[in-house]
Amino acid sequence: MLIFLFATLLVNAEPPGASYVFPAGAQRGTEIETRVGGFYFHGEAKFHRVDAAGWTVSPTVTEIDTTWFEGPMIFQPDSQKPEDYPKDYLAKIAIAGDAKLGVREWFCETDQGTTPNLKFVIGVYPEIVEREIDGAPVPEEIASLPVTINGRIFPREDVDVWEFVANAGEPIVCEIAAKQLENPLEPVLKITGPDGHAIKTGTRLRRGDPVVSFVTSEAGKYKIQITDANFWGLQNYVYRLTVRRGLPVVGYFPVRGEAGKITNVGFQFGNGSIKTVPVTMPEESGFVPVDLGDHVAVVPFHVAQPGDRIFDGEIDEPGKTNRYPIELAEGEMIAAAIFAHDFDSRLDSLVTIEDEEGRQLYQNDDRADKQPDSRAVFTAKKAGKFFVKVGDKFASRGGPGFGYRLKLSPVTEPIDFELKIAPTPINIHRLTKAAAALEEKPKPVRGTGLAVDLIAIGPLKSDIELSVEGLPDGVALTGTKLQYRRKKTEVFFEAQPDTPLTSTEITLVGTADLGDGQILTRRAKFPVRFTVAPAVPFKHSGQYWITNDHPCGSVLVKRYRVERFDGFDGTVRAMLSDRQIRHLQGVTAPIVEVPAGVSEFEFPITFPPSMELGRTSRVQLMLVGEVDGKTVSFTTRERNEQMITITTDGLLNLSTPSPTIAVAPGELVSLPVSIKRDNSLSGRPVRLEAVIPPHFKGISAKPVEIGGSESEAVVTLDFSPGAVGPFNQPLQILATTTDAKGAPFTAETKVELVRTE
Repeated sequence: MLIFLFATLLVNAEPPGASYVFPAGAQRGTEIETRVGGFYFHGEAKFHRVDAAGWTVSPTVTEIDTTWFEGPMIFQPDSQKPEDYPKDYLAKIAIAGDAKLGVREWFCETDQGTTPNLKFVIGVYPEIVEREIDGAPVPEEIASLPVTINGRIFPREDVDVWEFVANAGEPIVCEIAAKQLENPLEPVLKITGPDGHAIKTGTRLRRGDPVVSFVTSEAGKYKIQITDANFWGLQNYVYRLTVRRGLPVVGYFPVRGEAGKITNVGFQFGNGSIKTVPVTMPEESGFVPVDLGDHVAVVPFHVAQPGDRIFDGEIDEPGKTNRYPIELAEGEMIAAAIFAHDFDSRLDSLVTIEDEEGRQLYQNDDRADKQPDSRAVFTAKKAGKFFVKVGDKFASRGGPGFGYRLKLSPVTEPIDFELKIAPTPINIHRLTKAAAALEEKPKPVRGTGLAVDLIAIGPLKSDIELSVEGLPDGVALTGTKLQYRRKKTEVFFEAQPDTPLTSTEITLVGTADLGDGQILTRRAKFPVRFTVAPAVPFKHSGQYWITNDHPCGSVLVKRYRVERFDGFDGTVRAMLSDRQIRHLQGVTAPIVEVPAGVSEFEFPITFPPSMELGRTSRVQLMLVGEVDGKTVSFTTRERNEQMITITTDGLLNLSTPSPTIAVAPGELVSLPVSIKRDNSLSGRPVRLEAVIPPHFKGISAKPVEIGGSESEAVVTLDFSPGAVGPFNQPLQILATTTDAKGAPFTAETKVELVRTE
């Protein structure tokens, strides 16, 4: 019994999350409003920049109406998969005219923790944002080039179409960014010419995203079509598409220079030509805008530091390798590091150390997981001449764009190591006082794990002891040993129930005992955000049941109980959870307020009139409340608290004589509608209305009500003289009625609007 009681007092809070920012970037020197997609923000969250230089953001993001398109119906097995439903929050961003170009990072913070970092891009070209509407694709005009377009493939199977006018013989480049922003979109670009046919293009990848180039064959209107390779799409399928005139840049060389100094850089174009441009290097490594005449290229450069022994190279043809001689004394140690991937080089480097006879002594492919640049650390067993050989991992690769920088550095410490961690925030929610009181010595609460990778340099044969700087009082680190043979581990943080609430940054530290009194200490490169959040002193509970024949277009109600702890007796709000274990397929629900002191409530969910039949629907809700000025929430995936149904046909049925209606500007068009009622709704009046999408311009219709004995009605559509639509999706005719107890039921039919002009 005690175990059961303790389990009922354990309350799982949900830390916040963010899945997108849209638009995902802006031109420097501008101010924009953007949508942040947040989970469990509950109306507001703090907005933080990781790098604050050159841009300012609103201190908070506040909830606004969420843009949502249901899209085409999903069928099993995809309809049984989880789906997220983030809400839109407004953020304001201002970017200085001299802000550093490229990717920046941001995160949000609530009373329940912090989100992982997401990316935002500062660009150089003018920018436009997609006008999102539901339905079939409607081309959007690009007024002038160059331009950066912000769009997203949403809903599922969405197709975005952008069009622009060009003269004959103009080279055009379309460069999209999605995967490099860590968004799930796998973009596919298709170009059509003035005759409507697809045209031949050149395509290459840049950080996983396609760069498409072509030369216009004739004057006229060209269209760029964007889809997802998997025919999917959602709120976070965000992209940035840059369209410009000019040849594609396939490489540049060298990729580095001295800070503030001018370096002559050769830019290689898709047609094989090379243009040398003097480039003033930035004060630190980063992106630089370079005027190439017909366009501005934004390219990353590395800034060399005084004393660096650096070589610039390029694998300019398949199978080529470059060799660099070095003289080493006996026992001397040297590190040979390649820098290519971070500077948009196509090179997948392979570094080999050879002796004068060409015998391989050491080789390195990737310096770390997901880091294709090589780093070889070599110790000379005897004095002599050696060679550092650089090539591509695959002998079939090479050409323009395979440039690199080789840095040779003496290693003073024969043994060294680095700690690599993901910048994932750690959020711990305290145990409720009621749960803690059940044990003489309450167990601490464990937070999410932190994965740690060991990058060994030299013959490291010592385990690493891990510790943390900045760890709050009352929090302990577990799993502190990182074995040098395994090279990876996961550490956890545990907080006592009375640990003070805090939000701070901590730093992971590794210490190796090399013997003979030699201790080596290294810190992880990035700090970790750490939050101890308040306990959630409430939860909801229900009984397990499932309805096997719940009709579409109806309302389902389940009774729940509010369990309160730690003396909490305040108001809570019940609503759909921001994360669901099943796709909702259009299920909606209101926010139900449960007043202070009330222990039971009913929660209704409304099923849309059209759903996949025979599908098991599992809906989760969450509770939100205020505790000592903090907003906290609870949700669960336990089956007792789910609303589980198997959907069946609705109790109303609508039909029309024709699936299409001719659009007649300036006229009234009558649409006959037939209604069939289930016996349980016999004699019930029905209200009919045309649900007109907000982007349908120039059409209106008055609702129609018919009595319980009637089964035929006419909906009159009023097309104004300027009715232009766009009529790119079916028009929904919605019927609503109630049963004898007042429970609502809906049905729908859809008709296509066809222009006669």
